[in-house]
Amino acid sequence: WTLQTGDDGETYHFPAGFVLMSDGEVRVHTSPGATSSSAGDIVWPTAQAIGAETEKVSLVDADGNAVSSFEYEAITS
Repeated sequence: WTLQTGDDGETYHFPAGFVLMSDGEVRVHTSPGATSSSAGDIVWPTAQAIGAETEKVSLVDADGNAVSSFEYEAITS
């Protein structure tokens, strides 16, 4: 399983042995210097933080099928 961004094609591969139950959730921290202190969170060191611009992220299975997608709106100040 992977997470993939639509525009620039960055891909995050879930680590071997990672299990997410059907009703579970995981928080994914993104950016070049991303860190997390919460157990069970995932760090994806992307070129820039997801959400810095409008972007779609898809959860993709081993066969390349997008199982779920979410579009983030650009963060504005």
